Amino acid sequence: MKAYGITDKGLKRKSNEDNYFIENKKIGALENLYIVCDGMGGHQGGAIASLELIEGFKNALRKCDEHMDREEVINVSLAYANKSIYAKSILNKNLNGMGTTGVILTISEKIGNVLNVGDSRLYTFKNNKLIQETTDHTYVNELIIEGKLSAENAKIHPNKNIITRAVGIGDSVEIENIKINLEEVKYVLMCTDGLTNMLEDNIIEQILRSNDEIEEIGNTLIKKANEKGGLDNITIILIKL
Repeated sequence: MKAYGITDKGLKRKSNEDNYFIENKKIGALENLYIVCDGMGGHQGGAIASLELIEGFKNALRKCDEHMDREEVINVSLAYANKSIYAKSILNKNLNGMGTTGVILTISEKIGNVLNVGDSRLYTFKNNKLIQETTDHTYVNELIIEGKLSAENAKIHPNKNIITRAVGIGDSVEIENIKINLEEVKYVLMCTDGLTNMLEDNIIEQILRSNDEIEEIGNTLIKKANEKGGLDNITIILIKL
Protein backbone atom coordinates (compact mmCIF):
# COMPACT_ATOMS: atom_id res chain seq x y z
CA MET A 1 0.00 0.00 0.00
CA LYS A 2 1.36 3.38 -1.07
CA ALA A 3 -0.11 6.85 -0.53
CA TYR A 4 0.53 10.25 -2.09
CA GLY A 5 -0.84 13.57 -0.87
CA ILE A 6 -0.78 16.98 -2.51
CA THR A 7 -2.46 20.34 -1.86
CA ASP A 8 -2.61 23.41 -4.08
CA LYS A 9 -3.94 26.92 -3.45
CA GLY A 10 -5.66 27.03 -6.83
CA LEU A 11 -5.74 30.12 -9.03
CA LYS A 12 -8.32 32.34 -7.30
CA ARG A 13 -7.87 32.01 -3.52
CA LYS A 14 -5.34 34.13 -1.61
CA SER A 15 -4.59 31.37 0.90
CA ASN A 16 -4.94 27.61 1.33
CA GLU A 17 -7.40 26.52 4.03
CA ASP A 18 -7.19 22.80 3.13
CA ASN A 19 -5.05 20.33 5.04
CA TYR A 20 -4.27 16.62 4.76
CA PHE A 21 -2.50 13.94 6.78
CA ILE A 22 -0.96 10.56 5.88
CA GLU A 23 0.47 8.08 8.36
CA ASN A 24 0.97 4.35 7.86
CA LYS A 25 2.57 3.76 11.26
CA LYS A 26 0.36 3.19 14.26
CA ILE A 27 -0.97 6.18 16.21
CA GLY A 28 -2.65 5.01 19.39
CA ALA A 29 -5.26 2.44 18.37
CA LEU A 30 -5.11 3.00 14.59
CA GLU A 31 -2.71 2.50 11.71
CA ASN A 32 -2.92 3.52 8.03
CA LEU A 33 -4.62 6.83 8.77
CA TYR A 34 -5.56 9.34 6.07
CA ILE A 35 -7.35 12.67 6.56
CA VAL A 36 -8.50 15.36 4.12
CA CYS A 37 -10.20 18.55 5.32
CA ASP A 38 -11.38 21.84 3.86
CA GLY A 39 -11.63 24.69 6.33
CA MET A 40 -13.93 27.70 6.38
CA GLY A 41 -13.94 30.93 8.35
CA GLY A 42 -12.52 34.45 8.18
CA HIS A 43 -9.15 35.69 9.44
CA GLN A 44 -7.50 32.39 8.49
CA GLY A 45 -10.05 30.55 10.62
CA GLY A 46 -10.50 27.88 7.97
CA ALA A 47 -6.82 26.98 7.92
CA ILE A 48 -6.78 26.87 11.72
CA ALA A 49 -9.90 24.68 11.85
CA SER A 50 -8.64 22.15 9.30
CA LEU A 51 -5.26 21.87 11.02
CA GLU A 52 -6.92 21.58 14.43
CA LEU A 53 -9.07 18.72 13.15
CA ILE A 54 -5.93 16.77 12.30
CA GLU A 55 -4.04 17.63 15.49
CA GLY A 56 -7.07 17.14 17.75
CA PHE A 57 -7.88 13.82 16.10
CA LYS A 58 -4.32 12.53 16.56
CA ASN A 59 -4.23 13.67 20.19
CA ALA A 60 -7.48 11.85 20.90
CA LEU A 61 -6.21 8.68 19.21
CA ARG A 62 -3.31 8.48 21.64
CA LYS A 63 -5.79 8.46 24.55
CA CYS A 64 -8.12 5.77 23.18
CA ASP A 65 -8.08 2.22 24.50
CA GLU A 66 -6.48 -0.08 21.88
CA HIS A 67 -9.26 -2.62 22.47
CA MET A 68 -11.99 -0.23 21.34
CA ASP A 69 -13.85 -0.92 18.09
CA ARG A 70 -12.28 0.95 15.15
CA GLU A 71 -15.48 2.83 14.32
CA GLU A 72 -15.84 3.87 17.95
CA VAL A 73 -12.22 5.08 17.99
CA ILE A 74 -12.65 7.36 14.99
CA ASN A 75 -16.00 8.67 16.22
CA VAL A 76 -14.66 9.49 19.69
CA SER A 77 -11.55 11.09 18.20
CA LEU A 78 -13.55 13.28 15.83
CA ALA A 79 -15.88 14.34 18.64
CA TYR A 80 -12.78 15.43 20.60
CA ALA A 81 -11.42 17.38 17.61
CA ASN A 82 -14.84 18.98 17.10
CA LYS A 83 -14.95 20.27 20.68
CA SER A 84 -11.37 21.56 20.37
CA ILE A 85 -12.18 23.58 17.22
CA TYR A 86 -15.42 24.89 18.71
CA ALA A 87 -13.68 25.96 21.93
CA LYS A 88 -11.07 27.93 19.97
CA SER A 89 -13.79 29.66 17.95
CA ILE A 90 -15.61 30.72 21.13
CA LEU A 91 -12.46 32.06 22.81
CA ASN A 92 -11.29 34.15 19.85
CA LYS A 93 -13.86 36.45 18.21
CA ASN A 94 -11.79 36.51 14.99
CA LEU A 95 -12.37 32.75 14.73
CA ASN A 96 -16.12 32.77 15.45
CA GLY A 97 -17.94 30.41 13.10
CA MET A 98 -14.87 28.63 11.80
CA GLY A 99 -15.23 24.98 10.88
CA THR A 100 -14.05 22.35 8.45
CA THR A 101 -15.13 19.39 6.39
CA GLY A 102 -13.45 16.12 7.23
CA VAL A 103 -13.12 12.80 5.45
CA ILE A 104 -11.08 10.26 7.42
CA LEU A 105 -9.99 6.75 6.44
CA THR A 106 -8.23 4.01 8.35
CA ILE A 107 -7.37 0.67 6.72
CA SER A 108 -6.80 -2.72 8.34
CA GLU A 109 -6.80 -6.11 6.61
CA LYS A 110 -8.40 -4.78 3.40
CA ILE A 111 -11.27 -3.15 5.31
CA GLY A 112 -11.59 0.62 5.23
CA ASN A 113 -13.39 2.49 8.00
CA VAL A 114 -14.49 5.90 6.72
CA LEU A 115 -15.81 8.88 8.65
CA ASN A 116 -17.28 11.79 6.71
CA VAL A 117 -18.60 15.26 7.55
CA GLY A 118 -19.25 17.86 4.85
CA ASP A 119 -18.59 17.77 1.11
CA SER A 120 -15.05 16.50 0.78
CA ARG A 121 -15.20 13.06 -0.81
CA LEU A 122 -13.83 9.54 -0.78
CA TYR A 123 -13.92 7.46 -3.95
CA THR A 124 -12.85 3.92 -4.72
CA PHE A 125 -11.54 2.88 -8.14
CA LYS A 126 -12.38 -0.72 -8.90
CA ASN A 127 -12.49 -2.57 -12.24
CA ASN A 128 -11.68 0.74 -13.97
CA LYS A 129 -14.77 2.38 -12.44
CA LEU A 130 -14.85 5.35 -10.08
CA ILE A 131 -17.35 5.03 -7.22
CA GLN A 132 -18.23 7.83 -4.80
CA GLU A 133 -18.48 6.14 -1.39
CA THR A 134 -19.29 9.20 0.74
CA THR A 135 -22.39 11.39 0.75
CA ASP A 136 -22.15 15.14 0.13
CA HIS A 137 -23.65 16.89 3.15
CA THR A 138 -24.87 19.86 1.14
CA TYR A 139 -28.10 21.77 0.65
CA VAL A 140 -28.36 20.82 -3.02
CA ASN A 141 -27.70 17.14 -2.35
CA GLU A 142 -30.54 17.11 0.15
CA LEU A 143 -32.77 18.56 -2.58
CA ILE A 144 -31.60 15.82 -4.97
CA ILE A 145 -32.35 13.10 -2.39
CA GLU A 146 -35.83 14.59 -1.84
CA GLY A 147 -36.44 14.57 -5.61
CA LYS A 148 -36.72 18.38 -5.77
CA LEU A 149 -33.62 18.98 -7.89
CA SER A 150 -31.82 17.12 -10.66
CA ALA A 151 -28.10 16.33 -10.40
CA GLU A 152 -27.56 18.37 -13.57
CA ASN A 153 -29.31 21.47 -12.19
CA ALA A 154 -27.48 21.07 -8.88
CA LYS A 155 -24.23 21.95 -10.65
CA ILE A 156 -25.48 25.46 -11.43
CA HIS A 157 -27.65 26.02 -8.34
CA PRO A 158 -26.80 29.37 -6.61
CA ASN A 159 -26.58 27.60 -3.23
CA LYS A 160 -24.50 24.63 -4.37
CA ASN A 161 -21.65 25.53 -1.99
CA ILE A 162 -23.77 25.50 1.19
CA ILE A 163 -22.82 22.55 3.37
CA THR A 164 -25.20 21.15 5.98
CA ARG A 165 -22.61 19.54 8.26
CA ALA A 166 -19.17 20.73 9.38
CA VAL A 167 -16.71 19.95 12.14
CA GLY A 168 -16.27 22.61 14.81
CA ILE A 169 -19.28 24.87 14.22
CA GLY A 170 -21.14 23.50 17.23
CA ASP A 171 -20.58 21.58 20.46
CA SER A 172 -21.44 18.30 18.70
CA VAL A 173 -21.25 16.99 15.14
CA GLU A 174 -23.30 14.52 13.09
CA ILE A 175 -21.09 11.85 11.54
CA GLU A 176 -21.43 9.54 8.53
CA ASN A 177 -19.73 6.17 9.06
CA ILE A 178 -18.97 3.81 6.16
CA LYS A 179 -17.23 0.44 6.04
CA ILE A 180 -15.71 -0.57 2.68
CA ASN A 181 -14.31 -3.89 1.49
CA LEU A 182 -11.12 -2.92 -0.37
CA GLU A 183 -10.28 -6.42 -1.60
CA GLU A 184 -10.51 -5.65 -5.33
CA VAL A 185 -9.99 -1.87 -5.13
CA LYS A 186 -6.98 -0.48 -7.01
CA TYR A 187 -7.08 3.11 -5.74
CA VAL A 188 -8.75 5.12 -3.01
CA LEU A 189 -9.08 8.83 -3.81
CA MET A 190 -9.82 11.38 -1.08
CA CYS A 191 -10.27 15.01 -2.10
CA THR A 192 -11.76 18.40 -1.35
CA ASP A 193 -14.40 20.03 -3.53
CA GLY A 194 -11.73 22.15 -5.19
CA LEU A 195 -11.16 19.06 -7.33
CA THR A 196 -14.71 17.80 -7.80
CA ASN A 197 -16.21 21.22 -8.59
CA MET A 198 -13.71 21.59 -11.42
CA LEU A 199 -13.58 18.04 -12.81
CA GLU A 200 -16.50 15.72 -13.56
CA ASP A 201 -16.24 12.17 -12.22
CA ASN A 202 -15.76 10.75 -15.70
CA ILE A 203 -12.68 12.96 -16.23
CA ILE A 204 -11.21 11.87 -12.89
CA GLU A 205 -11.91 8.26 -13.88
CA GLN A 206 -10.08 8.70 -17.19
CA ILE A 207 -7.03 10.14 -15.42
CA LEU A 208 -6.96 7.23 -12.96
CA ARG A 209 -7.08 4.80 -15.89
CA SER A 210 -4.26 6.54 -17.73
CA ASN A 211 -1.35 5.93 -15.33
CA ASP A 212 -0.08 3.56 -12.63
CA GLU A 213 2.10 6.12 -10.81
CA ILE A 214 0.11 7.78 -8.05
CA GLU A 215 2.38 10.84 -7.94
CA GLU A 216 1.79 11.49 -11.63
CA ILE A 217 -1.95 10.89 -11.27
CA GLY A 218 -2.18 13.30 -8.33
CA ASN A 219 -0.19 16.00 -10.10
CA THR A 220 -2.29 15.60 -13.24
CA LEU A 221 -5.54 15.97 -11.27
CA ILE A 222 -4.27 19.22 -9.73
CA LYS A 223 -3.11 20.51 -13.11
CA LYS A 224 -6.43 19.70 -14.82
CA ALA A 225 -8.47 21.30 -12.01
CA ASN A 226 -6.44 24.49 -12.37
CA GLU A 227 -6.82 24.41 -16.15
CA LYS A 228 -10.60 24.35 -15.61
CA GLY A 229 -10.38 27.51 -13.48
CA GLY A 230 -8.83 26.52 -10.14
CA LEU A 231 -11.58 28.38 -8.27
CA ASP A 232 -10.79 26.84 -4.88
CA ASN A 233 -8.03 25.14 -2.92
CA ILE A 234 -7.44 21.59 -4.19
CA THR A 235 -6.30 18.72 -1.97
CA ILE A 236 -5.86 15.06 -2.86
CA ILE A 237 -4.77 11.85 -1.17
CA LEU A 238 -4.41 8.92 -3.56
CA ILE A 239 -3.81 5.46 -2.10
CA LYS A 240 -2.68 2.54 -4.27
CA LEU A 241 -3.66 -0.79 -2.77
